[in-house]
Amino acid sequence: MTYRWIPLFGPITETSPTSISFKGETVPYPDALTGEQRSDGGIAAQALCDARFSGGKIRGVVRFATLHPKMGAGLTLAANPVTGAHLTVMLGMGPFCSLRAWNPGDQQNMQGGLTPRWIDYQLVGSQSNLQAERDYQLEVRMHGSKIEASVDGISLINFDIRETINRLRAGAWFLGQGDITISNFEVLSEIRNAFVIMEFSETFNDLYTHVIKPVCKNAEVNTVRADERHGPGQILSDIEQQIAESSVIIADVTPVNANVFYEVGYAHALRKPTILLAQRGTRLPFDISGFRTIFYNNTIEGKSKVEDLLQKHLAEIFVQST
Repeated sequence: MTYRWIPLFGPITETSPTSISFKGETVPYPDALTGEQRSDGGIAAQALCDARFSGGKIRGVVRFATLHPKMGAGLTLAANPVTGAHLTVMLGMGPFCSLRAWNPGDQQNMQGGLTPRWIDYQLVGSQSNLQAERDYQLEVRMHGSKIEASVDGISLINFDIRETINRLRAGAWFLGQGDITISNFEVLSEIRNAFVIMEFSETFNDLYTHVIKPVCKNAEVNTVRADERHGPGQILSDIEQQIAESSVIIADVTPVNANVFYEVGYAHALRKPTILLAQRGTRLPFDISGFRTIFYNNTIEGKSKVEDLLQKHLAEIFVQST
């Protein structure tokens, strides 16, 4: 697989369709406390590739020519080129390995403007253990909102960011005074999952089999229901894992079913995009009555209408994939 690269900022050179190199520079900057000029700052850089990513694996080989205190490089899972926001698993920048997001401005400063900041999701180890002139095999896997990362085959990051990311741009990020390369870059996307929540009965089985599954398949979304999983393990833990690892939740809330509402509540707590279905005439509980709901009639005509509305809801959720 080959990729096309666009350096957004900083000294980045594409050395092959799967490799890019960063030329570090020393950048003086004023100390935040004393105002004195410091000379240990590095330059930042970011490049995006033409691969969109909403789940699966991204991997590459990271190599530092030299090491400095303020130095790092990593694989960007999602970047918004307009705002500059990005989510990256990186080596260096203080820890050995970390999962961080850059927010271009969500905190108001004393001058009334917005101050950019790093959001540290998970930090592991110390940068002092990184070695120059060594190849580090960095691999990141994202399924739904769960992110796992390993270095040289050893799992270091395991975190649920509680936010579903839908096909933003993948790439690479750098900061430092010395040269860094990322080679053997590869994006292995997986099909997105929809976890389906409903009562297990003949009526809802038909809705699942003849409406929900075909519509999702047409939208390139894999459907999973709790009764389709087999093997040992705790059922509730399996359900919570499926919800966390899914990109969208589809729930039929027609009957008053405690299990259904528990799972919908858990999905909302994880801020999962959730599509609610209900047979026409259903009186929704107060807590979910304010959410948009696809009401349908259990008829042939009703089937075509719910198919159309479900397609539109999925398209809206995954609008960034077009």
